[in-house]
Amino acid sequence: MRKTGLFISICVLLILIWGYTHYNAKNNANSPKNDDSQAVFVLSDNNNVTVSDEPQKPNTSENDKVRVLIYNTHTLEAYKQGEGYTYKEISAWRTDEADKNVSALGAELKNILESKYGIIALHDTKNHESKGISQSYKESLETIEEYKEKFPDIELYIDIHRDYSDSGEGEFVVIDGKECAKISLVVGNGKGATGAGFDDMPDYEHNLLIAQKITEYLNQINPSLAKDVQIKSGRYNQHIKNSILIELGNNANSFEQAKNSIPYIAMAINKILSGNELDN
Repeated sequence: MRKTGLFISICVLLILIWGYTHYNAKNNANSPKNDDSQAVFVLSDNNNVTVSDEPQKPNTSENDKVRVLIYNTHTLEAYKQGEGYTYKEISAWRTDEADKNVSALGAELKNILESKYGIIALHDTKNHESKGISQSYKESLETIEEYKEKFPDIELYIDIHRDYSDSGEGEFVVIDGKECAKISLVVGNGKGATGAGFDDMPDYEHNLLIAQKITEYLNQINPSLAKDVQIKSGRYNQHIKNSILIELGNNANSFEQAKNSIPYIAMAINKILSGNELDN
């Protein structure tokens, strides 16, 4: 009698195990799958092993070099307002809402450089127009010099702007079904408004070569994505080695069009850096 009871208990246990296994298998088969997700075993400080469904980001080593600084001299520049993109204007096509002005584009560029290309970048979000737009380049120069002292391995300084259109028309091209704002790089020869020049002159020829190379890479993606390099009489802080100024669309472009161009800028910058085309 005792043996019979033991046998029945074992049978019941086996049935329960089979049922549980079958139920989990069925649920797993019917549940939606994410190709990018996988269980990750994490060893905690107290040596306990836990399971996480969150993808683990690689740790940034202290030996990783900061290679790019992104900033915005004209921080408040914004784009044409429309459905899904509105903001409180400080003045025409300008806002201090950081997620609506060119600062947001700088953050996007940093994200793509790091996540897609492994290029460590910093993005400074300071409002360089706080003392007036006439002082903005002086303010951003101080920012550059601070970062340069703290991170001497920075190879490229990128100032992202939004251009102005006299015609009131946004300029864009369509790439992979998306409207992408046209891009223009500006190089200053440092002659200034009077032609006398600045005390610290930019390395005009070198900066022009960098701008032309980036423009070339962009136009390999689409021959109309980047306009010809603009040469102007200003300095634009380009006496700091390897400094570039990018005009990303104009005031008649949408924010979405400008944002759609960021991956291609990141691609061109990656080519410049990986090809050792900068004079450091």
